[in-house]
Amino acid sequence: MADMSDATFSIDDTEVFGTTVNVVSQDEAVGWIIAEALTVGSDGCSAVVTPNMDHCVRLRTDARFRRAYRTAFLRVADGMPLVWASRLTGRALPERVTGADLVEPLCAAAAEAELRVFLLGPSEAVNRAAAARLTERHPGLQIAGTFAPSYGFIDDMAERARMVEAVNASGCNLLFVALGSPRQEIFVAEHQHELRCGVALGVGAALDFLAGTQQRAPKWTRRLGLEGVYRALSNPRRLFVRYARCAYWLPLLMAGQAGVSLRGAARAAA
Repeated sequence: MADMSDATFSIDDTEVFGTTVNVVSQDEAVGWIIAEALTVGSDGCSAVVTPNMDHCVRLRTDARFRRAYRTAFLRVADGMPLVWASRLTGRALPERVTGADLVEPLCAAAAEAELRVFLLGPSEAVNRAAAARLTERHPGLQIAGTFAPSYGFIDDMAERARMVEAVNASGCNLLFVALGSPRQEIFVAEHQHELRCGVALGVGAALDFLAGTQQRAPKWTRRLGLEGVYRALSNPRRLFVRYARCAYWLPLLMAGQAGVSLRGAARAAA
């Protein structure tokens, strides 16, 4: 199982808002994940995390979440503000790479490589509908199994044991965890050495999007970095506070990033 300090892990990275992010395109991320998914072993799985503004803010105060990030072998920028801020570092991120956007190309590559995919999602109805949509779109894709834990699984060790058992019994190579942040990242990190799959990736609402139980923001809002605004307005009771907190922190983090870049430039010129 690789981690961010593994000597063989040579993808370039940069630091944005105090968080290490890998400088990769979506195609490059898919290639790295599929290669890692082929290395299923007895020592656990590799984790992929998708930093965005909410994650960067949470990482400042949540030690459990920081530990989850520390074990990841790949970190791809889910949020456009991270892409914008990276341009101040000298190592600009080539594009936004979201967990939701990785699902389809990973399934296409998995079908070609004959890898087995497991869906750990919010409900069996959503899991079944998403599985049907993915196998329809990607002929040959093998869905190894699905599991929908109870809502309070993160504080229920017996339920978490059942989740691990279901994943391991399936013989999957690639695990999509669609249980919301930070629960999905914490679950993977705290069971990383027990999960017998190649790669586990947190994908948020991706299975709901595929099942049609949630509507994703239009592409134009995603290109402009406004997906968070769209989601907050679409579901204010659940998401408004989260995105309001991100909006409060964004100018502060951008100012801090600019300060780091200016100090680095001054040291280089001295």
